[in-house]
Amino acid sequence: MEGRIILATAFIVVGNAFLVAFGNHQSPVFTPDELLRNYKNHMYLVYCAVLLIIIALHHAAYRKGRQLVHEQGSNTNRNWHFLMPFCYAVVSGAVGTHSVLFAKSLSILLRLTLNGESQLDGWFTYLLLSLFFVTAAFWMVRLNDGLSMFDAILIVPMLQISWTTFSIFTGFVYFQEYRVFDGFRVCMFIVGIVALFVGILLLAPQGSSSNSEAFKVTKPDDVESASLIANADRKATSFRTRKAFEGERCYPEHCSRRFVHGG
Repeated sequence: MEGRIILATAFIVVGNAFLVAFGNHQSPVFTPDELLRNYKNHMYLVYCAVLLIIIALHHAAYRKGRQLVHEQGSNTNRNWHFLMPFCYAVVSGAVGTHSVLFAKSLSILLRLTLNGESQLDGWFTYLLLSLFFVTAAFWMVRLNDGLSMFDAILIVPMLQISWTTFSIFTGFVYFQEYRVFDGFRVCMFIVGIVALFVGILLLAPQGSSSNSEAFKVTKPDDVESASLIANADRKATSFRTRKAFEGERCYPEHCSRRFVHGG
């Protein structure tokens, strides 16, 4: 068990190292018009459309998993106990990592403002600021909820992979970093991504573990993950106990005879 975790951690570290080493290290300075033009770029708009499809599919899969856990309890196929946090992390990263893009755009506008070209009187600045707060808050809420619903050893690497992957691809498309990539860098970039996913697969719960090990309960009002399993099991146990009690219940006429005869 410990050896597998160490190996998985090594893959994740190596994968991140490859992504950083072979990523784009240029930092061009954009004007406000260029930033706005990049947001309107067809490539970026197509990327956003693909992201929306990814978010919709993974959120639907996550809700399906919740429904199955709610209906079947601990009898749910164990694959769902890996897919649910994975889908949760994908949705979180796809939306949350845009806070990095908005923050970088804001930093460019702030730099221009400090250099004497004030950007505080334009709508674009405040739109970016609002989008940054919304996406950053979304990420923080999802991060905290994920830690409370799923086992940290599973959800943390998934969130990290999701954050890293979507951050890279978002910047890759928006800032058109693909223009400076050659064949070798693309291959090394793919190797880094593969290493990350190998690491997360090694951290997945093994078949010998119980179905509910990947989850933990910290919120009694949650209808997520392990809480769904626990609630379903408690309801089933309570129902069986109540039926057994009703079958042996002492009704008044029987009780009176039992007490009279000392039984």
